[in-house]
Amino acid sequence: AGRNFPEHMSKNEEYIIVNEQFLVSFDLKNPADALEQIFVVEGGKELRVLGVVKDFNYVSIRDKIESFFFRYDPDKYVYANLKLNSTEISATLGKLENTWKTVAEDDKFEARFLNDELQDALVSFISMVKIFGFMGLLAISISCLGLLAMVVFDSENRIKEMGVRKVLGASVFNIAYSLSGSFVKLLLIAVVIAVPITYFFFDKIFLRIHHYRDNIGITEIVLGVLAILVIGFATIISQAIKTALSNPVDSLKYE
Repeated sequence: AGRNFPEHMSKNEEYIIVNEQFLVSFDLKNPADALEQIFVVEGGKELRVLGVVKDFNYVSIRDKIESFFFRYDPDKYVYANLKLNSTEISATLGKLENTWKTVAEDDKFEARFLNDELQDALVSFISMVKIFGFMGLLAISISCLGLLAMVVFDSENRIKEMGVRKVLGASVFNIAYSLSGSFVKLLLIAVVIAVPITYFFFDKIFLRIHHYRDNIGITEIVLGVLAILVIGFATIISQAIKTALSNPVDSLKYE
């Protein structure tokens, strides 16, 4: 609602432009209701609301958007925000520095790009995601190695039993199922235990440090469980089928 600051402003500060949370703070239901209202700001100045803008993140995305307003006071200018369209960035920054010295001789010229600012704002979160990703990959790898070792050990101990079953007419599927059934049950028990704990930790604790976030849904949980089960099944079935396809003569020739 309202409009932007006039192109030609008087030397005396007159206006402010507020955000939606500013309206909430003063119990104003409609953006239009705030226009032309007068508020006392820092220094006792009485300023009129000229416009209302949508809420936007002016601090970290971890923090809630609070009441905010723009002022037009040249005495408080510290930054210049520019939109550049140049293929020679170094030369352009050199020209900007020369121009800066004419308006702010005592202040050192420092320039940063918006993309870099946004990346820096997310660097801690991205680092945590990488750490959890690496720890998850490490845990899955170690678990699969342990699972494979258990399957191999069980297959070696039951190889004569499987040979007898095969001689008596058991199919490859039946033998593979007999070897892998108990391990599949272990996987399912692990899923039942791990899913609630993981959901509680990430959705109720880890993601709560961010005010603006996307909650973990059923789709993410199902896809995660399916991925783990596929990896686990592949580990189990690979050894079970190998044992089921082995020649019973080799395991029973001394019996």
